[in-house]
Amino acid sequence: MEARSIPAGNAYEGAIAELEETIRILKTGASLKKDHVDLEKLIEERQRETSRLLLEAAFVSRGSGDVGSQVEGSDAVARTHKREQATHMKSIFGEVALNRTGYGKPGSESLFPLDGGLNLSGDSYSLNLRSMLGGEVVKGSFDDAIAAVEARTGVAIPKRQAEELVRKAA
Repeated sequence: MEARSIPAGNAYEGAIAELEETIRILKTGASLKKDHVDLEKLIEERQRETSRLLLEAAFVSRGSGDVGSQVEGSDAVARTHKREQATHMKSIFGEVALNRTGYGKPGSESLFPLDGGLNLSGDSYSLNLRSMLGGEVVKGSFDDAIAAVEARTGVAIPKRQAEELVRKAA
C-alpha cells in the first residue's frame, strides 16, 4: 500500500481505524464463511498495513527532529539553513512517510538530526529490510531473494538496488 502523511495530532488514529476495520471485516458474513487459509491471508495483509501505520505514527510522534536554529556537524561547520522535508522509507511493513528537519550550509552536506535518532540509513531501505534481504541472498539467487522478501513484506526491491544493498552490507 502507498505511504501517506498522517497529521501529527492524530498519529495513531489511522492504525486504530485500520485495526477496527479488520475486526469489522472478520465479523461480517463473508469472512465467517472463509476457511483458515483465506482468513490467515486476509489478516496477514491487513496486519501489514496496520503495522505500517503504527511505524509511521511512531515517526510522527517523534517530531521532525527540529533541534533549534542551527546544527554543528563533526566537521565543526555550523549549519543554519533549516528546512523541513518529507521523505519515504521502505520498511518490512511497506513504505512509510516521515517529515524531518534538515540543517544546511552552502558547500556543506546537510544534516538531519532525526535520521541519527532513528538510526536511518542513507537511502530509502530500512536496516531490517536490508537484513532480511541479506539473509535470503545467502540461500540462493538474487531473484529468489527479492521474490522471498516481496512475498514476506509486500516490498518490491529492484534487482540492481538489491545487489547494491547487499554489496554495501558485505
